[in-house]
Amino acid sequence: MKFHFILALFVPSATARAETLVPILLGIVAAFGLSRENKLASLLIITAVQATSIWNVGIKTAAAQNMVALGFIESEFGGDVTWGEWFLYAAPWSILMSVLLYFVMTRLIKPDIGDIVQTDHIKNQLDALGKISKKEWKLIVIAVSLLFLWPTESLIHSFDSTMVMIIAVGIMITPGVCIFSWKEVQQKVPWGTLIVFATGISLGMVLLETEGATWLSNNTFEAMGVATMPLVVMVGVLALFNILIHLGFASATSLASTFIPIVIALVGGMDSISFNGIGFVLIMQFVISFGFLLPINAPQNMLAYGTGTFTTKQFLKSGIPITIIGYILIILFSATYWQWVGLL
Repeated sequence: MKFHFILALFVPSATARAETLVPILLGIVAAFGLSRENKLASLLIITAVQATSIWNVGIKTAAAQNMVALGFIESEFGGDVTWGEWFLYAAPWSILMSVLLYFVMTRLIKPDIGDIVQTDHIKNQLDALGKISKKEWKLIVIAVSLLFLWPTESLIHSFDSTMVMIIAVGIMITPGVCIFSWKEVQQKVPWGTLIVFATGISLGMVLLETEGATWLSNNTFEAMGVATMPLVVMVGVLALFNILIHLGFASATSLASTFIPIVIALVGGMDSISFNGIGFVLIMQFVISFGFLLPINAPQNMLAYGTGTFTTKQFLKSGIPITIIGYILIILFSATYWQWVGLL
């Protein structure tokens, strides 16, 4: 769990984190002389991707959908949420969820420990890596700098998270630093993902600017009387709706592009509110990262499913209690902690 937290600090993509972790975990399974069908493999891979989704909530820069939602928030409310503020609000939820995930997974899937054999394969692989290269040291320096600059946004400098990341990428491809050449960058950038990202943002902006989001809000949530409900009940109803419609989305970024503008329209359409509108929208964004139920609910889930280490039934069996626990914690945090720290 510690590794998931550390990786989420440095890697702003859930899919990239999964692509990093899954081969390592499969290597551990192979090093123990076990097959991919072994329960240890199922336990490790499912836990890895569920923890990835959990830390999409806890870290502002951990997932693309967070930045999409913040873009809408800044556009409509004229306010921003700094990296440190997001961490204050969401990290306690993710920490508690990580602890509970451990207990859920170790009780649902009991690995066949007796099949593990002794091997020196892991030690040999570590020895084969050799010493840290100059490029790797440069990347470490940049990564540590990012980790310093993100939390200190608005405290010691005025650069937001996006600008800091753009500067870091620029440094990495600068001649003389040359961690990557532009040719390598062109080959590695997932241009298809960028197109999907841009399309989603465009869809959300169209919904807001044409008042399509307002129309959807009026004919769904306001028609149900959601706007007149007590705050915590409102959070519970919208969070449940959010979880259910996620079953039909394979991308949290697409869901954020569609759902967050509707939530913003709902908040904006209220005659008067006694809570923090930005915080309310942000909580709904937290729930958008609940891709716990099906392999098709998130790209990192599908990537892990492709390893053949678990079945859809196994994933759903773990996803149901994790989703229920996460939902309950959202309501409890809304009634207590998030009001104490000023999010609501």
